[in-house]
Amino acid sequence: MKNALGGNSKTFMLCTLRPGAKYFESTLNTLRCADQFKHIKITASVNESKVEKMINLLQNENDKLEYEITKK
Repeated sequence: MKNALGGNSKTFMLCTLRPGAKYFESTLNTLRCADQFKHIKITASVNESKVEKMINLLQNENDKLEYEITKK
């Protein structure tokens, strides 16, 4: 289920329950399912290719070096 909920989006789950002994089993299953979803932890990641990542790293390094040169 974690893979189905993954990605760079926020997910909201709403569980509805029905009162009454007739719906006890359905309500219990819904609560168990909601408890399992509650424990899923997802981390968002930036969608960038390896090339874009390398370019960003090199630009950051370049900025650091330029700062050190102007600092002296």
